Amino acid sequence: MRVVLLKNVPNVGQAGEVKDVADGHARNFLIPRGFAEKATKGSERLWEEQKAAVTRRSETERQTAAETAAKLSGSTVVVTARVGEQDRLYGSVTSQQIADAIQEQIGIEIDRHSLELDQAIRDLGTYTVSIKLGYAVEAALSVEVQAEEA
Repeated sequence: MRVVLLKNVPNVGQAGEVKDVADGHARNFLIPRGFAEKATKGSERLWEEQKAAVTRRSETERQTAAETAAKLSGSTVVVTARVGEQDRLYGSVTSQQIADAIQEQIGIEIDRHSLELDQAIRDLGTYTVSIKLGYAVEAALSVEVQAEEA
């Protein structure tokens, strides 16, 4: 029987593929559990259109990530923090503070979980922060930590 897979099925195929499987396997396992549906010209065409739409969407998202990386690379963001003795910070600069500074100073909204700090920022100075934007696109951003004016 010819079926269109709705979900990834081990040892059978990936979602969206059209496969020839044994009639009993399709009738008793794949179709009742919602893993597949019987292949018709309409269902095959529908899946091809959906795959094309997913491909277009992912390409658009990849381009957006690349454009964002180009804007962020080489940029510098200034974060102010309270300072104690010997220019040591009270606490540390968090990824949320850096994400807020990027939003405020550059105008790009970044999820704090996509920021990668090599170590905790506990001193004044300039640090390089890596930002993972998805689709294997990364950007490097300079973060300058300055003392907060009293």
